[in-house]
Amino acid sequence: MLIYASVPGGENQIYIPRLANQKVYIRGKTSGTWNDWICVQDYNNLINKPTSMPANGGTSDNSKKLGNINASEYLTKDTTGILKYPIVSNDGLQVDLTGARNGRLEYINTYNNPDGATNLPIAEMVVLKTPYVISSTIAYVVLYEIYPVRGRMWICAYNQSWTNWKLIAGEYTLWTGSAQEGDDITLSRTYRAFNKLELRTSNGMSFEIPTYTSETYDGRVYKGGYDEDFNLYGINTVLTTETNLHLAKAKYKSLMDNTTKSFSITRVIGKA
Repeated sequence: MLIYASVPGGENQIYIPRLANQKVYIRGKTSGTWNDWICVQDYNNLINKPTSMPANGGTSDNSKKLGNINASEYLTKDTTGILKYPIVSNDGLQVDLTGARNGRLEYINTYNNPDGATNLPIAEMVVLKTPYVISSTIAYVVLYEIYPVRGRMWICAYNQSWTNWKLIAGEYTLWTGSAQEGDDITLSRTYRAFNKLELRTSNGMSFEIPTYTSETYDGRVYKGGYDEDFNLYGINTVLTTETNLHLAKAKYKSLMDNTTKSFSITRVIGKA
């Protein structure tokens, strides 16, 4: 085979006589005269040429795999769950600590069947579950809530035993009613499942208290409608047990007439 190319200032030819020859030649023309052919490649002079190939087209020696990883150790869609339907599960904390299903998506549905699953933050819910196994003694489970509140996320940690579920996205109503200074509020789940609690009043005001400390003080100046006074609100709360919030102080003082009155808490919300 002869390949001809014309370039500014000269001409070139590449010649491959035949495949069995395993050589490639090139020559150029200068001032109308062709130069001698020059061999630019001779396959016979190459070193470390493969003499044969395994049937699968690659090396048959597992030690030659990328990073000395055996073929059986590579991740596949079956081990990661990618491009496969999620596993249907019924236990929020069932985890294979060998890591065989690490990161594999699971589906749990207890809608209209609150007794159909165990170890969930809410008895009746629809979630996508992903386990993350770090070692045989450390693991995490993340739940992506679809029902009853789409978008909430929960996490639970395992360190030789499981901790409580903790909310990491969204909010959760813990109590509704009417509580004034001196009252105790019973929460529907442990305050440890949340980073902070929001206390809402009947007039639309709210206070946020952190859960890393048992006693909290908060206060602010608030004015409701255009014809209402400016009031100074103060609140003092104490987390006495895992599920009990004591409303030690809940008063406001009018900055206009200097009178002091109590106010009510109507809702407690756990927040991530």
